[in-house]
Amino acid sequence: MNRKNVDKQWEVFAEISPYFGVVIWDQFRPENLTDETIAEFFQTGEKYIEQIEGLIKQHLDAGFAPRRCLDFGCGVGRLVVPLARRHAEVVGVDISQGMRAEAARNCEKFGLKNVEFIESDDALSKVSGQFDFIHSYIVLQHIPTRRGESLLRRMTELLADDGVAALHFTYAKNESLGKRFKYWMHTSVPFAHNFINLAKGRKFNYPYTQINQYDVNKLLEIVQQSGCEHSYLRFTNHDGLLGVILMFQKKKVGLIY
Repeated sequence: MNRKNVDKQWEVFAEISPYFGVVIWDQFRPENLTDETIAEFFQTGEKYIEQIEGLIKQHLDAGFAPRRCLDFGCGVGRLVVPLARRHAEVVGVDISQGMRAEAARNCEKFGLKNVEFIESDDALSKVSGQFDFIHSYIVLQHIPTRRGESLLRRMTELLADDGVAALHFTYAKNESLGKRFKYWMHTSVPFAHNFINLAKGRKFNYPYTQINQYDVNKLLEIVQQSGCEHSYLRFTNHDGLLGVILMFQKKKVGLIY
């Protein structure tokens, strides 16, 4: 899939399946959405933010209380909403205009007026100022690794001194040969995915998200060279897709001899 198609797929998700495009659980498919399942969707975000901020306070900064936060790949606002309830100012960044529009509607529904939504690009060129907390979860895995590394560098530039980032990357797959072949078919054989869609009763252009594996050594190099020496990591495992949440603070801690 070329770069244009990778970005465009999120606009397709925004149109036909915005909530399932963010969390691929059956209850979040369009045909299953109700007031109750949407409430459950946002409750998963509340739980996650509570967990991640707890880890930051435990392992990086006991006094962690950011004022200005950035959520990269905000989608429909699953994590923007709990961040905005806790902190003074939140910026949600996403490549999809449709996703940003739905996120804005959700914030309005919840009475949140301290959120701004900005269109994403690889340079985050429309994002300005410094942030006390920069966050991304189950997003960067869908972005080709060179672009993701560039975004990581940019996010470290946007991080204020003593600010904290929590960024999720995938690095390996523990999958069967059959699953690997299926992924190759969907992503590498022209029109194979489209015809599989039709065979399953889906729309011809229903998107298939790519999953990229990052070199953790390269990520750590970027983080260290950016002056973010105070760090902690937590592993993730989503059905055999192995990942890591890199949590780091922009401060020097000195060398250990």
